[in-house]
Amino acid sequence: MILFSYLLLSFLLMRFFVALVNLIQAPKLPLTSLQNFPYLSILIPVRNEAENLPNLFKVLSNINYPLLEIIALNDHSEDETESLLQGYALSHGNFRYVNSKSLPEGWLGKNWACHQLGNEAKGDYYLFLDADLISMNNSLIPRVIAQSQKLDLSLLSIFPYQVMLTRGEKTVVPIMHYLLLSLLPLWSIYRLPFPSLAAANGQFMLFKARNYRRYNWHSLVKNVVVEDIEIMREVKKAGLKGMTFVGSELVKVRMYKGFKEGINGFSKNLLAGFGNSILGLWVYLILVVLGWAVAFFTLEWPLLMTSLVLALSVRIMISYLANQNPWNNTLFHFNQMCVMLWIGVLSTVKKIRKKNEWKGRNVQL
Repeated sequence: MILFSYLLLSFLLMRFFVALVNLIQAPKLPLTSLQNFPYLSILIPVRNEAENLPNLFKVLSNINYPLLEIIALNDHSEDETESLLQGYALSHGNFRYVNSKSLPEGWLGKNWACHQLGNEAKGDYYLFLDADLISMNNSLIPRVIAQSQKLDLSLLSIFPYQVMLTRGEKTVVPIMHYLLLSLLPLWSIYRLPFPSLAAANGQFMLFKARNYRRYNWHSLVKNVVVEDIEIMREVKKAGLKGMTFVGSELVKVRMYKGFKEGINGFSKNLLAGFGNSILGLWVYLILVVLGWAVAFFTLEWPLLMTSLVLALSVRIMISYLANQNPWNNTLFHFNQMCVMLWIGVLSTVKKIRKKNEWKGRNVQL
């Protein structure tokens, strides 16, 4: 038990230094100007998004970029999505939508939708966005294209600011940043060639179109739930460059609405983030959540207090980096860890049962 407690402390130290490195060196999008404006295709997969579309249309209408096409793909929606898309297309000449073809065997719905959008697009750059977009700074698109050109990136992704309006969202959504930003130094995505050092966010992914058409990135990951991270791995495997930035408030999204939707969404993705390894997931959960019960009874008082200070520091650093309220995250930390444990249980059960549903489809192939 003593040995386990020291293992827990060592893992905590590692996560502390990763969070500290990210706080100091995490790549934030620099303020750069774009001299030449390449043709941009904004591509948005849409399935049952009637509630989100009015706000999305406001954001799209405010985009000020000279060479632009916007294409949405209606992925067999069962609500008013198509009629809203049709109405917006009639009044905006640079916007059009297409209806998805039938889902082929072996494909996940979103990956198939994005693949079709890539085949429809004509731009020099493809920007994939999600329909849960809340706002986007007018300077963002020129800045990401300029940075992509400067660093010769095949894929540039951003972790947007996550809008959380309910207590349930504030309990669930910060878990994503807590996991990622204490395990992966973001600078390593660009600077180190190892495909295992990869992260991306499907809510904002900018591709160099030439390379996208050559490699058909979404077809390479057609049956992968966490397709954004896997595409970044594929980019690095191909010897190309990718980078993921912390977006702060340049782009805002609302990933989930409420506690139940957040639980369902994260339980769909969590295990895939650990390479679909149940063992890997539970080693992490034991060290990060359950191991504290052992540490309280086995660590000497000074080491235990040091561990608590380190854990609190990790929580605060990640909160600042993600532009979240550190007081709220500290206050709800215990609740968030319990929720993360429950999500781990749900992810494991879904994996064993081979049934992982999202928006009416089984996403575990």
